[in-house]
Amino acid sequence: MSLVQLRKKINSVDAQLIKLLGKRFLIAQTIGDLKKKHQYTIADKAREKELTRLHESLEKKYSLSPKFTKSLWNLILKESKNLQRLQVEKMPREPLNRSTKEYHSS
Repeated sequence: MSLVQLRKKINSVDAQLIKLLGKRFLIAQTIGDLKKKHQYTIADKAREKELTRLHESLEKKYSLSPKFTKSLWNLILKESKNLQRLQVEKMPREPLNRSTKEYHSS
């Protein structure tokens, strides 16, 4: 396989990653709506521990660096909390500009 072909594969994987992050963040916003409705706090330490265990398992399965995986998930979790906080506070925010139908279907 040529370098050009491999780079096209990387581009495809990157596009899938971005799409999945968009889907995850849309779900996080919906969770923010539920947290507001039920007056839950944004931070959920039990859930964060659960995610940490899951991510550690996946990093081993796919031979990823623990340092990289932790950094990546910390960024994703931080953004998810920010989106939830915006939903709870109902501050104006930029729309994610995504089709709800597309991101809720799987």
